[in-house]
Amino acid sequence: MDKYKNLNYFFNVGYFKGLSFRENDEDDEKKLSKRNNDIRNFSLSESMIPIEEKINNKDISTFTMKTSYPGLLIGTGNIHGFGGKGEIALGFTFDYVTGAPYIPGSSVKGCLKKAFLKEEYIIETLKSINEIDYTKDDVKYFKENIFGSDSEDFIAVSKRDIFFDAIIHKDFKDKKVMEIDNITPHDPEGLKDPNPITMIKVRPSVRFVFQFLLRENKNGDHVLSVEHKKELFKNLLTDLGIGAKTNVGYGYLT
Repeated sequence: MDKYKNLNYFFNVGYFKGLSFRENDEDDEKKLSKRNNDIRNFSLSESMIPIEEKINNKDISTFTMKTSYPGLLIGTGNIHGFGGKGEIALGFTFDYVTGAPYIPGSSVKGCLKKAFLKEEYIIETLKSINEIDYTKDDVKYFKENIFGSDSEDFIAVSKRDIFFDAIIHKDFKDKKVMEIDNITPHDPEGLKDPNPITMIKVRPSVRFVFQFLLRENKNGDHVLSVEHKKELFKNLLTDLGIGAKTNVGYGYLT
């Protein structure tokens, strides 16, 4: 592992070097076990963590959220593994250049957009923030202006909000952020012959910086300010979580 400075490269390339790829190969199993441990102990001091201040000007809204137990899963649908015993069988999302885990802006946008389908929930959450009685028409208007319109009424990109990638906070340089975990899918016959799947996750208590270019929205007399919108997004991410397997507790943030 010493020669690999980029966790993305190690996970997707170096992890498989020197393996025989034969079924039940004991030597492969030993190598995979060591490499799993290398990922667990990998320190981001070997990666360049993006510094949010580079874009943190008056137009950029940011807030920081911390992963809670059991951690965060992003990119588990990516291809990884070959069927080797003890291998990490599920993929993960790492930044190609820095090698650090991150949450793609498209994932942040998709998670928040989905929340807007629950109009009553959005109305209640907004009222708890600014005590304004918004309507379902307001929610529909805000949704179209924040995320883009699904109708023929085109909303220019320049008038929509922009969702940047959520990045590891700079304070986690020199710290371990990844952990090994296992899941056991339910067998059709119940608990007979369980087959646990090894995967990696972002540890609990790792902080991510969420970054947005937000614009004020106004529907008649009802205004949704940049600050209130930022609080709304924070509340939605806290309530709903993000990433894979939120139904079993992963991906929740504080």
